Amino acid sequence: MISARRKDHLREAVSEQQHAIWSHWMEYLFSVSIKNSDGSYRIPPEEAARWKQQIETPYSALPEESKKSDREQADQILAVLGDTAGETSDVVIDPEQVPEYRKHLVQARQKAQEDFDKTVLSLSAGALGISFAFVKDIIGPGPVVTPFWLMTSWACWAGSSLSILISFYMSHIAHDRSIERIDKGEFIYRPGGFAAILTSILNAVGGISFVLGIAAISLFVYSNLR
Repeated sequence: MISARRKDHLREAVSEQQHAIWSHWMEYLFSVSIKNSDGSYRIPPEEAARWKQQIETPYSALPEESKKSDREQADQILAVLGDTAGETSDVVIDPEQVPEYRKHLVQARQKAQEDFDKTVLSLSAGALGISFAFVKDIIGPGPVVTPFWLMTSWACWAGSSLSILISFYMSHIAHDRSIERIDKGEFIYRPGGFAAILTSILNAVGGISFVLGIAAISLFVYSNLR
């Protein structure tokens, strides 16, 4: 559903274009008509006959020249719609679904909060703990080979944990903004705005960093067990 403000804006834009099309047609009509002494106009018989035939002919049966003229008028309307598409293309939520959608947002926010500690701990404590144990128990006091890969894995996992931490925080902000917009009657596709976009990016960065950390620690293990 389009908000009242956007609907009014779109209506005015299309109405303005419709008036321009009508004015162009009337200007053409007067140009081919004959002006009488009393100020009235008379349509020439040949033009009247041609237009009457076009009125009675479906668009699909019109000659290409007539279709071309209609397409030009349609293109003007499409141009207006194209100019306003950026303002209306994200409006997709049925108002009847708003209560259920708001309930979903609240539940999603609560679920994100519950998963917050578990996710961060599993990424940081799990991966870092295993790497510490490997260095202590398997390598022991001996020299560490290729410490670069060990430090890289720690940096990746730290970055992954930080990304996930920030993403959860941004997720809370996105859900709060979504709930606020729903309460205000703004039914749009991504009501969380930039916070929702940033959450998606951070989630991807966190996952990639974690995988890179696994790759780095694998190279470190391989180098030290050869």
